[in-house]
Amino acid sequence: MPIENPSSQATFSAENFSSSFPLFLPGGRLSLVQNDPTGSATDAATLFYVPYASSFVPVWNDSANAWENAVIPSAGVSISFLPLPNASADVVAFGSPGSEVRLAIQGWAGNTARLFPLSSNGLRCLDYGAGANPRYRTYLGSIRTTGTGSASRLQDSNQFRHVWNAYNQIAKTVSVYENAASWLYSGTAGRLLNNNANNRVELMSGLVGQSLDVSGKFSAYVPAGSGAYFAIAANGSYDASTLGVIAGLTPGETSVDCRYTGRSILGVNTIQAFESTGGGGTATIYGYGRNGLRGVWLC
Repeated sequence: MPIENPSSQATFSAENFSSSFPLFLPGGRLSLVQNDPTGSATDAATLFYVPYASSFVPVWNDSANAWENAVIPSAGVSISFLPLPNASADVVAFGSPGSEVRLAIQGWAGNTARLFPLSSNGLRCLDYGAGANPRYRTYLGSIRTTGTGSASRLQDSNQFRHVWNAYNQIAKTVSVYENAASWLYSGTAGRLLNNNANNRVELMSGLVGQSLDVSGKFSAYVPAGSGAYFAIAANGSYDASTLGVIAGLTPGETSVDCRYTGRSILGVNTIQAFESTGGGGTATIYGYGRNGLRGVWLC
């Protein structure tokens, strides 16, 4: 679990700042909204690191061979240089102790693999050095972009939580609902809800093993002798324990709830809603903008 800064540490000011003070944990949050550490936004081209628990972040002093405190900047950092569509990256801090910290973005080698390993030298960090010459950068969190080059954008919405903080995490809502009023399905093969690829949520995770908890609410009318089945899949793996069944026993629309709990993989975690039927009948399945997936994500 991430470690929070004690609230008493936030009382220090830049004016009386000194490297002799106890080392702070990173005190800010990555955000797509300037001056708002908990805000959400879509299609953002700039990422900000905003003071939250304190106004300081530790940086590595190469000369002293030690961690020392630096001041969190008020400006943001552009992500538009990322060269690949749907790219994953780490956000790191560096700079001179006592001065305004600077931010950098380090792209990953792939969707689920870092280019530089995440290590620990008293703090989570990336080591850009070689052998006996470490060059540490303080790890702040991870992001996932959509688009490429100057068109790269970041999403932090209920459906796409693509900004993940390693420190000072808060619970944010995740949700997606099917807007179609209703549709018919008689297939026994599982498919995405209403065969709609948009019925998913995406959760970026910079560490393996973060808690996933997403529920689904579904409703259908099923003729006698038939059934409608709903389930939640994480990262392409169907989980039988999430199965919800609506049997053709009660006239009219019937609802069922499902829930998926598990642990994150490294990178983007995709949670999807699935449907199928059985018994030979045709189910009328309902959306109405209220049936689908909902949960919370620490980020």
